[in-house]
Amino acid sequence: MRKNPIAIAAIAVAIVLACAGVGMMFSVTSLAPTHTETPTPQPTATAKIPHPTGKRTELETAAGTEPKPTDTFGEINVSYPVRFSVGSSDVVRVLVQRPPALASLGMGDFDRIPIPPDAPPIIGATSLYRATILIWNQMRLELTSPTFSISPIYPAEQSVNTDPGADPAVWAWTVVAPETPGLHVLVLQVFLGDDAAPVWGRSFQVEVVGTDALATPTPPPPFIERPGGKVVIGAITTIIAALIGLFGTLVGKGIILKPKEKE
Repeated sequence: MRKNPIAIAAIAVAIVLACAGVGMMFSVTSLAPTHTETPTPQPTATAKIPHPTGKRTELETAAGTEPKPTDTFGEINVSYPVRFSVGSSDVVRVLVQRPPALASLGMGDFDRIPIPPDAPPIIGATSLYRATILIWNQMRLELTSPTFSISPIYPAEQSVNTDPGADPAVWAWTVVAPETPGLHVLVLQVFLGDDAAPVWGRSFQVEVVGTDALATPTPPPPFIERPGGKVVIGAITTIIAALIGLFGTLVGKGIILKPKEKE
């Protein structure tokens, strides 16, 4: 076979096209999901931290609550599991503090949101709830449920440092799911000092599932059945056909000579 610069260049272009096809195959298959992932939970914040420009924020209070001169504006963060298997246990955590952003605000800077006792529970894929509430230097938090077994980890009554930016007070409970699958609620109430009525309260909907619902996810389908798989196979087939046609054309024009047959 004699060497020809044009033939060499054509073959080089064909190799580049083939490599591009293989690269496209890997790039497309990398986009195909291999399993279903639960989205990372994001905070649900009905109470927005005030913007430095002075925008109003929401203050959640129990219906009928009237702020006292000694009350302070603070923030509550509730971290709770949204899904349990039957009989399993987990921890609910609550932080109460006074962010510096709230230190200079007065009652006139808030939109009050009264929460009635029969308010619908917080639902969704969130596991963190944040709200601006009234706080004081002595607070009591109670977590209850008609179906869950609940044991406190820290005392219900605690002192709270209401200085702006101080470390938060922490409450936590171990909660054990019932043996009955379905939707259940956890109810959290906040009391200031010796008050008999809560200054804030919310219920949180959680799901209890059977152990079979937590089984290993189904393996992904074969590559060719994944999204984009057939497109990639078709593209590679087209490239191969083009290479064969190019080679035949070069041979037909004598740019590439066929090897001589043995006599």
